[in-house]
Amino acid sequence: MRRVRITWVFVSIFCIVLMISGGITSAAYSDPTTDNQMTISDIANNIDIINGSTNTPPADYVPVRSAPSGNTLGMLMTASAASQSGGSKALLVEDVLPWGYPSNEYALNELGITYDVFGSSSLATTDLSKYEMVIIASDQQTWTYNNLASNKDKFASYVYNGGVLVAHATDEGWNAGHWSSSFLPGGVTHVNNINEYLSIVDSNSPIVSGITDAELDGWHYSTHGYFANIPADAHIIIGITGNPTGYPTYIEYSYGSGKVLATMETIEWPWKRVADGATWFNEQKNLLRNEFKYASGLSGTNKALEYVPNLWFDSKEKYYPTSPFFYTDDIMQTSGEKSKNNYLNLSFAEKMDKATIYYHTVDTGSEIVYEYWFYYPYNDFMNKHYHDWESVFVFTDKATGNVDKVAASAHEWYIPNNVLDNPGKDHIGILIEDGSHASAIDKDDDGIADFSDVSNAFVYGVIVNRIPPSTTPFILPFAYQTWGFGRFYPYLWSSGAKITHDAPYLKVIEITDDFIGKFDGMDTFPYSPDQGVPVYIPVPFVEGDRVVNVGGAPPKHPWDQPNYNEPYKILTSFKDLVSVVAKDIYYKEVGGAIVIIMSNQTYYTFTNETGYCMMANVTPGIHEVVVNADGYSSYIQRFDHEGNTSLGVNGTLFLVPTPEAYRIEGIVTDVKGNIMANSTVNIYDENGTMVYTTLTDDNGTYITTGSSKHVYTVEALYGNKTAEHYNLSGKPGDTVDINLTVAYPSIWANSTITQYDAIRISGGKNLVNGAVHSNDGIKISGSGNILDGATEYSSYAQSTGSKNIYVPIKISSKAMPLQYAIEDYKPDGVKALSAEASGKYHFIDDDLNVSGPNFALDGLYYVTGNVTLSGNKITGTFTIIAGGRIGVSGEEYNCTSYVDDILFFSNNSIKMSGSKSIFNGIFYTLPGEIGVSGSANTINGGIIGNTIKLSGSGNTINAI
Repeated sequence: MRRVRITWVFVSIFCIVLMISGGITSAAYSDPTTDNQMTISDIANNIDIINGSTNTPPADYVPVRSAPSGNTLGMLMTASAASQSGGSKALLVEDVLPWGYPSNEYALNELGITYDVFGSSSLATTDLSKYEMVIIASDQQTWTYNNLASNKDKFASYVYNGGVLVAHATDEGWNAGHWSSSFLPGGVTHVNNINEYLSIVDSNSPIVSGITDAELDGWHYSTHGYFANIPADAHIIIGITGNPTGYPTYIEYSYGSGKVLATMETIEWPWKRVADGATWFNEQKNLLRNEFKYASGLSGTNKALEYVPNLWFDSKEKYYPTSPFFYTDDIMQTSGEKSKNNYLNLSFAEKMDKATIYYHTVDTGSEIVYEYWFYYPYNDFMNKHYHDWESVFVFTDKATGNVDKVAASAHEWYIPNNVLDNPGKDHIGILIEDGSHASAIDKDDDGIADFSDVSNAFVYGVIVNRIPPSTTPFILPFAYQTWGFGRFYPYLWSSGAKITHDAPYLKVIEITDDFIGKFDGMDTFPYSPDQGVPVYIPVPFVEGDRVVNVGGAPPKHPWDQPNYNEPYKILTSFKDLVSVVAKDIYYKEVGGAIVIIMSNQTYYTFTNETGYCMMANVTPGIHEVVVNADGYSSYIQRFDHEGNTSLGVNGTLFLVPTPEAYRIEGIVTDVKGNIMANSTVNIYDENGTMVYTTLTDDNGTYITTGSSKHVYTVEALYGNKTAEHYNLSGKPGDTVDINLTVAYPSIWANSTITQYDAIRISGGKNLVNGAVHSNDGIKISGSGNILDGATEYSSYAQSTGSKNIYVPIKISSKAMPLQYAIEDYKPDGVKALSAEASGKYHFIDDDLNVSGPNFALDGLYYVTGNVTLSGNKITGTFTIIAGGRIGVSGEEYNCTSYVDDILFFSNNSIKMSGSKSIFNGIFYTLPGEIGVSGSANTINGGIIGNTIKLSGSGNTINAI
């Protein structure tokens, strides 16, 4: 009988006394040839072992052995240095030999598995991660089991991170040890119950390969108990006959990324019995062989552990990477506020004990990418939200295992230049930003950010700015750090916590289908959107500021993010950039301004001490940027992003100090009252310097801020149509409405000859609705003319006639708003081909004369010579392009432009002397003069030329 409940020394003495007195024979315990129970000879052999046995280990066995204190194992074998080699595959934890025989050592040697042997007292200082499997021997003493229980978290962490634990948990053997506190991962316990009869539950398991039920029976005893409190998904391989699944004696179960093989059977006993001559136990020896062989195949270095980053935290950090299930396994109970509060109630030591990193591996063909995902219960930064996922990706060469590059991200975003090529080490340092948990690469792993931490020298991948607390409501209300570009403060991390890749408490767990299944198909956490903690900032809108939510929702789970299975998507270069320098209107850089791009996805950062910031991989399209800084009025700009975009005016946006700020807002329409969405609105100061630009929104509205100390011009552009408002001023706190109507200019003279009358109006009672512009001078000698719009001139404006109404505005010369290329209308030109496809292109390689009445023209006419229209009542939809002069002298025309709003385009000059006609289109000549001498005509479209002469009377020119 191998299970002894009293001290065997006293039994031995008692037996020896009996033998001397002749009270019993040596066969009193039964015939040893039947291998039933322990004989007096067995006890004597056991005494010999304790005092220096001849049952020595294999000749080729030279383990690395720690010296166990307070036990007798040191007498059995000569130990080498009490240190570990680190090159062995297995670690055998063993203080005394199970049933006095080195069965485990013999089996490992036979299978060629390299191993070290350590006593349980050395567990606290032993790095288990160096071993692919850890074996705990059966039949240890009680103090051994107490040591095992003291290190249960270490075993759990080891298995969680991919290790294989082979636990021969059989107690109450020759060494009389007993375990009451569980040392097995998951808290598996046992019940002592000696039994001779076992049944195989899974005959396909490699553990029982070549073994029958009968061969497991009759070991006296085959098992010393069974397991309780086993995981629901535990794999039962062997159990006690009658109810083998209810009384499991050999189980296998997963724990994290690793495996546990545990037995209550006397698995080492057959090796002892065969050594004693009981050859009928040869087949039973296979149970131990199978176990080690199977465990060796299960094990294998978890490559993901070789690249786990070291994490540096800010001294103020309250949240560290953990499991979403750190306090409950029920996903529906992981509500945001509950998770946050439960985590904050943990001590720092408890938080570290729950430290967890998840990983996912992607084979790209040439590289193996190890994705490390970090879960935090709360993002305590600007866009506060529950349940935060962050990540760091390590790209390794598939052939060599060398690290090719490391990439880090912020939330679901990509950070410009947060990639380090060829870092030269496997475990890279990562700086975790306070509150937001965005990741920044720290190549030297010293807690100090440096330009060398990213592949593009002189440009930081992540920034942390210490920004003074704002006094403006809603602005910078939470943390004062972010990512982008700017100044680093090394002390932020050097004085905080650091979680190293080899921390004994750190669990590194693979994201498995079982783990993903816990989330019930949800791409984010339950309740979180309803219980978010959004951030609100003031955003200028027409009719007053509104407080807008710019955050508050958690990111999607890793497996629902696009880079999870396509890791190259995390790699960024300097593309799709949005950058800006923030200055005030006195050209002082404004640091610490929060810059938020509002679109389907909110992007935000802060300006650094030079006023600069940049965001990368901003989705192309129309966005609005809002800039708030303490002491300045809110700034808003709508912009069209494609490629790389510089905000503001040529990359600089100008903020207006609050004490002198007033609102400028309005709506942009065309002459028909249509809303002009995405029109460009520019603001110029009194020096002609553009200080603001934006696009109108879908309602045609725009908003900006002016300074009471400046006078502005507001300009709207929609294609080639323009509108201007001059001499705008306001008082602090005012709102000034400036509505703009964009149109082609009614009259435009492009001549820049100094002191030349580029525009001469000598006729009378003409009405011009729309802008009049001369790049030189304007002279009005007629009377009763009304110029109802801005009258712009560059050199001078003079009126010698009477009752003329106009508003002269001196400005710098400007480029012609409409610049047509005559080549487009020639044969094979783009406009010609389009008209030809419609059957409406007319090429006349000569002059064109239309003298008869009631003639209808249709389509695009290109005339190489001169054009003369002298007949009356000419009608039609047409455009005439002439290489020579165009003369129009008939009456009662009614014509409409066919293409490009052009009615007449001459490469020489245009003379219109007829009367009572309606012309719906533009008169255009770049090099020459346009003369209007007729009367009572209406031109809906404008006249644009080098010089303009309006000598007729009663004409109306309307901008379109």
